[in-house]
Amino acid sequence: CHGLLSGVDYTFEVSEWNSGVLCHDPEIITPEYQLPETGTVIAGQPDADNVVPLDIDLPMAGKYRLTIYKGAEVYFPATEFVFAAANEEGFILPNAVRPMEFFSDGTYDVEVLAGNPLGTAAQAATCQVVIEQPVAPATSR
Repeated sequence: CHGLLSGVDYTFEVSEWNSGVLCHDPEIITPEYQLPETGTVIAGQPDADNVVPLDIDLPMAGKYRLTIYKGAEVYFPATEFVFAAANEEGFILPNAVRPMEFFSDGTYDVEVLAGNPLGTAAQAATCQVVIEQPVAPATSR
């Protein structure tokens, strides 16, 4: 199902169940929208289990593709997620906090590419995550 198209005017009549009695006669005009913006992804501090919250904010996006690299290696392969949380008015909010677990020390490059029905953002939002195990204090005899 493709849903309603952007830029097309639709007229709806809302009636009581199985009757021709109108409840009201709203005219809904879908707003024009553009390709999503690059947006931002911000890494929080790792917890004791090296779980890092990624704060993702991608204006005009309905979905995003998350990829994480450790050097030249792919740590977390490109995976698409859909924004599913709606606010009180029923609008999908293009932001999320996604916790990610990092299993070893190192520097990780995070890329988040925004998408919507028109296509993808011109470039991905990026940030770095640095995981360092605490150094144990030296013991003396």
